[in-house]
Amino acid sequence: MQAIQRFSQVSLLIAAILVWGCGGSRLTTRQAGEKLKPIAVLPEREQAQMPENLIIRIENVADNAGSYKNYATLRINGREITPDKTISNFTANYDYALRLPYGVYEIEGEYHVVGFWKEASYPIRVDEQVKVMPGTVTRVTAHINKDYRGFPSEKKLYFALRYEDLSSEMRTEADAIKAAPVVVVSPQPIARAEAIGFQEVMARPAPIEEHRSVDVLPVHSDKIVLQINTAPSNAEVIVDDRFCGNTPLRITVSRNERHVVQVSKAGHGDLLRIIEPQELSQEKVVQLIFKMDKQAVALQESVNQ
Repeated sequence: MQAIQRFSQVSLLIAAILVWGCGGSRLTTRQAGEKLKPIAVLPEREQAQMPENLIIRIENVADNAGSYKNYATLRINGREITPDKTISNFTANYDYALRLPYGVYEIEGEYHVVGFWKEASYPIRVDEQVKVMPGTVTRVTAHINKDYRGFPSEKKLYFALRYEDLSSEMRTEADAIKAAPVVVVSPQPIARAEAIGFQEVMARPAPIEEHRSVDVLPVHSDKIVLQINTAPSNAEVIVDDRFCGNTPLRITVSRNERHVVQVSKAGHGDLLRIIEPQELSQEKVVQLIFKMDKQAVALQESVNQ
């Protein structure tokens, strides 16, 4: 009798092990979302089509006064992230636009003050969890308030955290661009722009981000958004003697002033467009499209002649 009981217990144990083993490879739909990882990342082309869901900016880092050579660093989950665009000793704002899987992330920054003899660093912290969620843009922003020497005015520096609805933001952008009048810019080599002065046009001061803020503007605002595109893209843009970034680019300018837009790209001729106030309509956005010829322009030789 005892032998039969022992046999029954062993049989039940073996059956339980078999059931566990067969079911061990099975996941519920909830478990699948937690445990399954992609076998490979998406190709770069498909990744570029995904919306950016984490936007980080560190403002007022350096300038040509007391904070010359100051810089900032950013880490996400302990890994250092480089800014989207090339920085210099005068770069004011550090921008990071990322496409990350949904989840919670650890974000920490540092503001570095470079002195004559030594360098001091000040941590920039987030006082709550940073979440990347479906249908949401997570914006993390730190503004450095500093004294005349470039040292931070506050003892502790923090990121501000804000969540925005992704669908409404994308819809607003798309509607604004769709309704914008299109201005096709005829090629105008910059060597022909003697009327406004060669030195004035070619001066390239430190990057200044004042034009970069693009908000939803009322129709009768004294500001207007310029959507600047080039063929090919990734051309440098200088507006009113200030470097604003690379195309495609959106900047906000005064509707009631004259503006000089210059685009340049290695291996292509530089182009110049002068926009008079009367050319700016009452629309929110005006598109400028530059078609760049693939040729070298001997600019200095033309000026010397």
